[in-house]
Amino acid sequence: MASQHQTHGLTEELICLVCLDFFTDPVLLCCSHSFCRSCITQCWENKGVNTCPVCQEPFPERNLRTNRALANLSEKAQELSRRSG
Repeated sequence: MASQHQTHGLTEELICLVCLDFFTDPVLLCCSHSFCRSCITQCWENKGVNTCPVCQEPFPERNLRTNRALANLSEKAQELSRRSG
């Protein structure tokens, strides 16, 4: 069974760095960073520039690819979090 420390470390990987919550409809940028679709869209609209909030890599086009694996993991982590209260 995973320890609480290990579970916390895994949970941190399933958190969007913009909203600081579990990913919702996560998308993968070309720089390999992931964000909630709504978070990155809002971030780009607020800045007026399409750059990664983490590494600042510019993106001339908004090619957002759904990160299905991360979406599935995030859903499972949310379920576990609700169960453990």
